[in-house]
Amino acid sequence: MSTLTKVLIVLLSFGVIFLCATTVSYVSSTSTAQSDLEDLRTEYKALEGDRLAAETELNQVQAQAKKLEEELQAEITELRKENNMLAVDKRTAETASMEYQSKYTNLASSLESLENTIGNLQTLLASTQDQLEDTRAQSIRDRKYLNETTEELMAKTVRLESLQARLKQVLEQKQTLEEQLAGEEVTVATVTPTPGEIAKPAGQVTTTQPIRGLVTEVRENLVGISVGAADGVKEGQTFHVIRGEEFICNIEVTNVDTSKAAGVLELVEQRPRVGDNVTTEL
Repeated sequence: MSTLTKVLIVLLSFGVIFLCATTVSYVSSTSTAQSDLEDLRTEYKALEGDRLAAETELNQVQAQAKKLEEELQAEITELRKENNMLAVDKRTAETASMEYQSKYTNLASSLESLENTIGNLQTLLASTQDQLEDTRAQSIRDRKYLNETTEELMAKTVRLESLQARLKQVLEQKQTLEEQLAGEEVTVATVTPTPGEIAKPAGQVTTTQPIRGLVTEVRENLVGISVGAADGVKEGQTFHVIRGEEFICNIEVTNVDTSKAAGVLELVEQRPRVGDNVTTEL
């Protein structure tokens, strides 16, 4: 054999070996590819199941979305209705607000007028109160003057009664004297009385004993007592008012009647009462 043949045989051997290796590799690759294909088929089937499940879920989600959309659409419709109603209420509220604003303005004006009226009334009230105080003061002065006038009138009335009683006594004495003169023809000496001296009525007793009596009447500053000219009481005489052993006040006699007298209070420590004792000596 030639060298070339040997080389060709060797190359052919290497080619066969390479072809065998290639065939083995191809067979091995084919087995691997078939295994991968089976895996791919299994994975495809799983993915197909997932796709069907996803489509089912998608359909459910779409159905829920459609239902939700319908609900949302219904809510939107309701909200639009409520919005329209709120718009109407808003316009009504704005109208009412304008009316209330007008009423508030009118009330503010009325309140201001009322405040002015109250201010005028307060001024009038203050003026009326001042006039009332003046009227009260004048009433007090008039009452005081009336009381003083009443006391003076009472004193004058008591004095008038006393003078009338004395006049009556004098007339009785005159009548008695005239009867005596006519019956007995005696000479009567005329005695001129000193100023302020008044003839004593018949039956009058002159005594130096203290005169005692009771308070019979109390009017303001004027007091009446139960003893009079018949008991020896004279004008200007002073009586002491006592209650038990307690000194009350003095009475200066201003008017004297036959059986009673009246006078004004002096040295008043307490107000006398009806029934208190009076005496000319303590």
